[in-house]
Amino acid sequence: PQKLNALSALCVALSPPFPGLRDYKSVVAQLKGAQAGRNRFVHGGLVLNEETGQVELAHGTARGEIRTSVEVIQLSDVKRVSADIHVAMLSLHALTTGQKYSPMWERADSK
Repeated sequence: PQKLNALSALCVALSPPFPGLRDYKSVVAQLKGAQAGRNRFVHGGLVLNEETGQVELAHGTARGEIRTSVEVIQLSDVKRVSADIHVAMLSLHALTTGQKYSPMWERADSK
Protein backbone atom coordinates (compact mmCIF):
# COMPACT_ATOMS: atom_id res chain seq x y z
CA PRO A 1 0.00 0.00 0.00
CA GLN A 2 2.82 2.46 0.75
CA LYS A 3 4.30 2.01 -2.72
CA LEU A 4 0.93 2.67 -4.35
CA ASN A 5 0.46 5.74 -2.16
CA ALA A 6 3.90 6.98 -3.18
CA LEU A 7 3.09 6.34 -6.85
CA SER A 8 -0.17 8.28 -6.51
CA ALA A 9 1.58 11.20 -4.79
CA LEU A 10 4.25 11.31 -7.51
CA CYS A 11 1.63 11.29 -10.25
CA VAL A 12 -0.27 14.16 -8.61
CA ALA A 13 2.93 16.17 -8.21
CA LEU A 14 4.19 15.49 -11.72
CA SER A 15 0.94 15.58 -13.71
CA PRO A 16 1.02 19.33 -14.55
CA PRO A 17 4.13 19.05 -16.75
CA PHE A 18 3.34 15.41 -17.72
CA PRO A 19 -0.37 15.23 -18.63
CA GLY A 20 -0.08 11.52 -19.43
CA LEU A 21 0.05 10.87 -15.69
CA ARG A 22 -3.50 12.13 -15.15
CA ASP A 23 -4.93 8.63 -15.69
CA TYR A 24 -2.99 7.29 -12.72
CA LYS A 25 -6.11 6.51 -10.64
CA SER A 26 -7.28 3.74 -12.98
CA VAL A 27 -3.75 2.30 -13.08
CA VAL A 28 -3.51 2.33 -9.28
CA ALA A 29 -6.90 0.59 -9.08
CA GLN A 30 -5.66 -2.12 -11.47
CA LEU A 31 -2.48 -2.53 -9.44
CA LYS A 32 -4.48 -2.87 -6.21
CA GLY A 33 -6.66 -5.55 -7.76
CA ALA A 34 -3.67 -7.45 -9.12
CA GLN A 35 -1.93 -7.14 -5.77
CA ALA A 36 -4.94 -8.56 -3.94
CA GLY A 37 -5.10 -11.55 -6.29
CA ARG A 38 -1.38 -12.16 -6.00
CA ASN A 39 -1.46 -11.93 -2.21
CA ARG A 40 -4.31 -14.42 -2.05
CA PHE A 41 -2.13 -17.12 -3.61
CA VAL A 42 1.24 -16.12 -2.20
CA HIS A 43 0.10 -15.79 1.40
CA GLY A 44 -2.38 -18.66 1.36
CA GLY A 45 -1.47 -22.32 1.45
CA LEU A 46 -2.14 -24.31 -1.71
CA VAL A 47 -2.48 -28.03 -1.03
CA LEU A 48 -3.74 -31.03 -2.94
CA ASN A 49 -6.63 -32.68 -1.16
CA GLU A 50 -5.80 -36.37 -1.64
CA GLU A 51 -9.39 -37.41 -0.95
CA THR A 52 -11.01 -35.21 -3.61
CA GLY A 53 -8.08 -34.69 -6.00
CA GLN A 54 -8.73 -30.95 -5.90
CA VAL A 55 -6.34 -28.13 -5.07
CA GLU A 56 -7.42 -26.13 -2.05
CA LEU A 57 -6.32 -22.74 -0.79
CA ALA A 58 -6.22 -22.23 2.97
CA HIS A 59 -6.51 -18.64 4.06
CA GLY A 60 -6.49 -17.00 7.47
CA THR A 61 -6.70 -13.51 8.95
CA ALA A 62 -6.20 -12.27 12.48
CA ARG A 63 -7.51 -8.72 12.34
CA GLY A 64 -9.77 -8.30 15.33
CA GLU A 65 -10.70 -11.98 15.29
CA ILE A 66 -9.22 -15.12 13.81
CA ARG A 67 -10.94 -16.25 10.64
CA THR A 68 -9.97 -19.19 8.46
CA SER A 69 -11.33 -20.57 5.23
CA VAL A 70 -10.54 -23.24 2.68
CA GLU A 71 -11.65 -22.97 -0.93
CA VAL A 72 -11.23 -25.15 -3.98
CA ILE A 73 -8.98 -23.52 -6.58
CA GLN A 74 -9.25 -24.11 -10.31
CA LEU A 75 -6.54 -23.53 -12.88
CA SER A 76 -8.78 -20.79 -14.31
CA ASP A 77 -8.44 -18.90 -10.98
CA VAL A 78 -4.66 -18.90 -11.27
CA LYS A 79 -4.83 -17.89 -14.94
CA ARG A 80 -7.19 -15.00 -14.13
CA VAL A 81 -4.91 -13.63 -11.41
CA SER A 82 -1.90 -14.01 -13.69
CA ALA A 83 -3.73 -12.14 -16.46
CA ASP A 84 -4.76 -9.37 -14.03
CA ILE A 85 -1.13 -8.95 -12.95
CA HIS A 86 0.03 -8.83 -16.58
CA VAL A 87 -2.58 -6.22 -17.59
CA ALA A 88 -1.77 -4.09 -14.51
CA MET A 89 1.93 -4.26 -15.38
CA LEU A 90 1.19 -3.12 -18.95
CA SER A 91 -0.93 -0.25 -17.62
CA LEU A 92 1.85 0.87 -15.30
CA HIS A 93 4.32 0.64 -18.18
CA ALA A 94 2.04 2.76 -20.38
CA LEU A 95 1.58 5.32 -17.60
CA THR A 96 5.30 5.72 -16.99
CA THR A 97 6.66 5.44 -20.54
CA GLY A 98 3.72 6.37 -22.75
CA GLN A 99 4.18 3.11 -24.67
CA LYS A 100 1.08 0.94 -24.85
CA TYR A 101 1.17 -2.79 -25.50
CA SER A 102 -1.62 -5.30 -25.90
CA PRO A 103 -1.73 -8.23 -23.50
CA MET A 104 0.43 -11.11 -24.65
CA TRP A 105 -2.57 -13.28 -25.57
CA GLU A 106 -3.75 -10.59 -28.03
CA ARG A 107 -0.43 -10.20 -29.85
CA ALA A 108 -0.21 -11.83 -33.26
CA ASP A 109 3.42 -12.82 -32.71
CA SER A 110 2.57 -14.82 -29.57
CA LYS A 111 0.52 -17.39 -31.46
